[in-house]
Amino acid sequence: MKHLKLSKGLSYMGHGVTVTRQEPDVFVEDADTAAALIATGYFTEAGNEPVTPPQAAPTGTIEAIDTMGVTKLRAYAKEHGIDKNWPTGTSAEDIRADIKAALEEKAEEDDPSSQFTSSGDTEDEETGSGSDNTGGTEE
Repeated sequence: MKHLKLSKGLSYMGHGVTVTRQEPDVFVEDADTAAALIATGYFTEAGNEPVTPPQAAPTGTIEAIDTMGVTKLRAYAKEHGIDKNWPTGTSAEDIRADIKAALEEKAEEDDPSSQFTSSGDTEDEETGSGSDNTGGTEE
């Protein structure tokens, strides 16, 4: 794994990476990709010491999505399997809303118990008769 740092410009997007001056580090697995990025003149190798990439912020959190711009939102959606082709010019708010909806849908799929509520009332599926679970007898 190669550790590169953005050394020129405010940001760079290409060769499968998006880097900004605020987050200048990029970690690439492929030596050819690292060489191509260095050849652009925008990156320098950060060092030869063993590299452990930083742990990403928890993904899927609404707070993280609320701070992203259009480019990062599109990359986030792609990384998380949200396959939506927004046309050029789509606002960050529209993309953000679609991502949030997809994440909520995925969370419901991953946790089926979240689809059920416990209200105390039950209904027998076969007979359709209800019970109020009060423990009393019918008169």
